[in-house]
Formats: sequence, structure tokens, C-alpha cells
Amino acid sequence: MRRLARELDAPQRGFAAAVFTPAELAACRGGPHAARRLAERFAAKEAVLKALAFTDGRGTFWQDVEITRRGQGPAAVRLQGRLEELAARHAAGRIHLSLAAAGHHALAVAIIEERGGAAPRPDTNHTGD
Repeated sequence: MRRLARELDAPQRGFAAAVFTPAELAACRGGPHAARRLAERFAAKEAVLKALAFTDGRGTFWQDVEITRRGQGPAAVRLQGRLEELAARHAAGRIHLSLAAAGHHALAVAIIEERGGAAPRPDTNHTGD
């Protein structure tokens, strides 16, 4: 979070404008916890991009992932642009997010359901063993 706070204090570097949408910046700016809120969103964007592994690291998609939150409610994801097209092509469905922050660290987990996918059978081993 310290690094993100430094980036926010130096807007001329362009990091925040390149990574966050205007709506995300508006929702998080101001108050004593702006860096924490943006750090959580950054972690969530990274988690979503990693979960959508079909991007193969090609292209920059930071602005194509928008993390929203209504008050203290759960975080939500809105895909747009090229990433929305790729997600549709690869049958990505609902995205579940979990965000957390402690001390100077933020983390997020993203789980993506396959759109129209069959439910796992109870007798199937999903642990990779």
C-alpha cells in the first residue's frame, strides 16, 4: 500500500490513470483509506486477470477490469472492452471476488464460473490428487 500511496502522490507518473478507471478513482479518492481501497482494487484486478488466463499476458487490460462496491457490500467486477470480448469467447461466467487488507498489504481472490458449465459431480476429486 505504501507504493500505491506514493504513486497517488505523484499523479504526473500516470500510474493511477493507466490502471484505474475514472469511476474507481472517484470511488476511492479522499479520506484516510484511499490507498487501501485502491490497493484492494489493484489486487482484485490482478486476481481477475490471472483467473482469466486466456489473455496470455498479451495486451494491457487494467482499464478493462473495473472493481465496484456499493457501500460495505461485496466487491463486484465489470469487464469491458477487449477483455469483455475475450471472456465471452471463452465462456467466462460470473466472477466472485474476495478482498482483504491488513497492515500494508492487500490481497484478492477471484473465482470465475464457466458460463453454462455443468456442475461438478460429488464423486469427482477436485484437489488435483
